Amino acid sequence: MDDGLETNGKGESIGISSFDTNEKSPPSILQTPVKELKPLTDHVKYVFLGEGNTLPVIISSKLTRTQEDELVKVLQSHKQALGWTISDIKGISPSICTHRILLETGA
Repeated sequence: MDDGLETNGKGESIGISSFDTNEKSPPSILQTPVKELKPLTDHVKYVFLGEGNTLPVIISSKLTRTQEDELVKVLQSHKQALGWTISDIKGISPSICTHRILLETGA
């Protein structure tokens, strides 16, 4: 019986090897997820590539206004290439990006 668990070389279960990926979430640029923004240090700041303070990107706060405008313009023109969430990154299985805690047997 395949229980979906990965095993180490000793045949011991170490975690889930696959996820049900039949349910695909829409790309973040179409349905923007709401993210809680954390306070940043003085040398960086948030800029937003989407409407209504969506699609946040962290950039240097030491850029001139012209440099910042040019950077934001380039980032906006290529925002489909950015991975806003793990589901946006094509070809990467969520099982690779999932944290696993390996426990010793009988611990």
